[in-house]
Amino acid sequence: MALTSASPYLRVVDMDRQIAERAAAIRAAHGYRTPDAIHLATADVIGADVFVTNDARLLRFGAVRVVAVNALTGP
Repeated sequence: MALTSASPYLRVVDMDRQIAERAAAIRAAHGYRTPDAIHLATADVIGADVFVTNDARLLRFGAVRVVAVNALTGP
């Protein structure tokens, strides 16, 4: 928690009904696992600028800009 609270670029968001419903819709539409759908739904609902991941399967999600970690760090 100290890492996220110390950064102006990261924040912790409580899950609510809107996020849960959006996650269910994402899971149904894309077949993502529940934790991935919750993370993507949270990013979508709060209007995140970017979602950073190591999971290439999530790159096809279109509602939020998804960036692979290796794209940020180079080859």
